[in-house]
Amino acid sequence: MEKIPKVVILPITNRCNAKCVMCNIWKKDNSQELTLEHYNKIFMDEIIKNNVESVNITGGEPTLRKELLRIIDIIVDNCEKLKSITINTNGFIPYSYKKVLDYIIQKDSNIEFYFYFSLDGVLEHHDKIRGVKGFFERLEKTLDVFEEYKEKCDVSVGFNFTITPYSCDNMIEANEYAKKRGLTIDYTLSMPSETYFDNADNNDLWSYSNEQKIKIKNNLLSFLKENTLSYNRAYYRNLIKMIDGGTRRIGCIFKENGMFITAEGNVYKCWSDSQKLGNVKEETVSNMWENSLNKEVTCSNCYNNCYVNYTRNNSIKGLMNDANRIY
Repeated sequence: MEKIPKVVILPITNRCNAKCVMCNIWKKDNSQELTLEHYNKIFMDEIIKNNVESVNITGGEPTLRKELLRIIDIIVDNCEKLKSITINTNGFIPYSYKKVLDYIIQKDSNIEFYFYFSLDGVLEHHDKIRGVKGFFERLEKTLDVFEEYKEKCDVSVGFNFTITPYSCDNMIEANEYAKKRGLTIDYTLSMPSETYFDNADNNDLWSYSNEQKIKIKNNLLSFLKENTLSYNRAYYRNLIKMIDGGTRRIGCIFKENGMFITAEGNVYKCWSDSQKLGNVKEETVSNMWENSLNKEVTCSNCYNNCYVNYTRNNSIKGLMNDANRIY
């Protein structure tokens, strides 16, 4: 497979209105955020402009970035092969999504838009993980906004659930809520990341009791039987084995075709990789990509499911045939 960037994960801010137990992004410095000029530099670079098919906009909380729509414009107007944009968000500010949905209607492009909302449980269980009282109520109001727009704005909506020792008891109620809303929900285990979540020193996040491991595995098996999960089934079968100490046996698109660019402009092959390639403020993306070709990304202990985000988005299925293989 040709080694070119086809997917980009793009946190556009570290600012966040949540204080999640599994993430310390909200504690990070925000003073070095990339400007619109920097984003123009990234997406006008030939290696990005001519190859990228899917961009995942995230944060922090991306709706807190006042230039969000300008950044989307830069991506859409420059990436010649772009097929989809995914926005990972928490749903805390309902009115902010009306602006984004109105933009999508006005833009009238052929780009597929996907919104994935964090869900950690229902009612106070969600609020407890998010660290802010009333979060679930705000999320419900945001989902009502999308319901209001569903006839006039063709976007896809779903939930992401991050499994931790603090949230694993909430998996079933979250699954039931997703079914009630008529939306998909997908699960992954919390992972240490120095480059992204800044949580690598919090060992409690991946220290499960035997009872919790059994509960998580049984829940995932039940969800697989119900066919309520939108991720590749091989991912979940492998995840269940990894909970018992196995290694990753699922391929990863980021080994050869992915890029992670932080809100400050640091570039990595993926967010679980600690090998910094450089910074877009100082180098071109093309040069950094060229210098990355001989660097190996280690995946054996990675729970990350971001490679399947692009399979479910129906954007680059041919590319994913290789990433989904068992090796």
